[in-house]
Parts: sequence; C-alpha cells; structure tokens
Amino acid sequence: MKIIKNNENLGFGEANNQGINYLINQANCEYILLLNNDVEIDKNLIYELLKKASISVVTVPKIMYFDTPNIIWYGGGYINFETGSVKQRGINENDSHKYDFEEYVTFASGCCLLIHSEILKKIGGFDESYFMYYEDTDLCMKFIHNNIKIKYCPKAKLWHKVSSSSGGITSRFKTYYKTRNKLYFLRKYHMEFRNVKWWRIIIADLIRWSASFFVRKYNRTILKGYIDYLNGKMRKTI
Repeated sequence: MKIIKNNENLGFGEANNQGINYLINQANCEYILLLNNDVEIDKNLIYELLKKASISVVTVPKIMYFDTPNIIWYGGGYINFETGSVKQRGINENDSHKYDFEEYVTFASGCCLLIHSEILKKIGGFDESYFMYYEDTDLCMKFIHNNIKIKYCPKAKLWHKVSSSSGGITSRFKTYYKTRNKLYFLRKYHMEFRNVKWWRIIIADLIRWSASFFVRKYNRTILKGYIDYLNGKMRKTI
C-alpha cells in the first residue's frame, strides 16, 4: 500500500490525479480503479469491471445507497446535450431487473471507475479547477471527445455513503461547489450545450433552492457560487 499524504485538502480532482500519476509513472499499472473513500464493494466488483474494460472502454458499476442497500443511487447515467444536465438512471428506485442490463452510457460517477492507463495517458486526468463536484462529468466529456466508451456493468456492485465527505446531500459545501462548478462546466463545453439558456439556469436554481424553508437558508451560498464563478474564483474557495 502506498499512501500519499498532503498538508491540505487539494480537492477530488487534484488528489485523484496524484494517485493516477503515481500509478502510471512509478507503479506502471495497466488499469486504475478510482474509488471513493465512503463505499463498500461487492467481492466480485473488480472482476466484473475488468471483464468488460479495455483500452477503449471505461467501466462503471451499479451503485446502491449504503443506508438503504436495495435502493439504487446509480444505474447508468446520461448527459443531456440539450440542457447540459446529468441524469442518473434508477436513482431512489428499488433495485430491479430493468437495471441489470449492460449498456453504453455517457455519464459515469467518479465514485467508482475502472480506466485503462493508456486512456489516462491520452486524455489526462481530472480538471483540477472544480475542486469538488462536476469533475467526473467533465472527465466523461473528455471520454466522449476521444471516442472512449463508458460501459455500465450491473454485475459489479457497490454501496455508497452518498456525500458523507462533504457533510451530506444538503450541506452548504455541496450547494456552493455544485452551483459554481455547473456554470464553469457549461461554459467550458458551450458548443455542445449551445441550446442552454443561462437565465433559465439561474432562475431554476433559485426557485428550486427557495422552494421550502428548509433550503432557503442556502440562498446566500448559491449567490456566492454565482459571484465567485463570474469573478473567476475556482479551485478551493470555501
């Protein structure tokens, strides 16, 4: 086991890139498994992912909630090229056979990815500007641009403690970075998402987060995300 220790939190993308670079340049690994620290994996996960992976195919498992192990968090996913949004199939649904079929997808969660090292040598790793959130969507765009396929392999399974490292699904931390980084992502790939109307994104976000008293307290966090993006403040800011 090789542990790389940093003096500060560098964020998801940069820290993963450190591991990737070590495995490619010093350990000479053929395949690299990216795996979040808040998961438990099925004993056959690596075997099932390796069966379908190749120098041109990245593989991703079925992901279930840790606290509710029969509920799906990710059963395949897609990037909507009309809106720039991402959809995870089956999210919050009971596990069923309709999510047990292999298929090619356009979005894979950074929670767990098996990638041939030659792919990463070719396209590079994560965009470190994000710090947290959207860097996996960005990586999927790089796969698409380089004709790398993403294959959903449901026989490979893991259980995910969703957002445990960032304080939960409704934390200010997550709200801020997802707000700011979505704008950066859409602007970066604006040719693919040329139908996106920026004012609609802003209004939709404010309505969604202001819809109840529970989330209204995050409005200032959302506003800070917009302001920091417009001022070019990326990487770690809070």
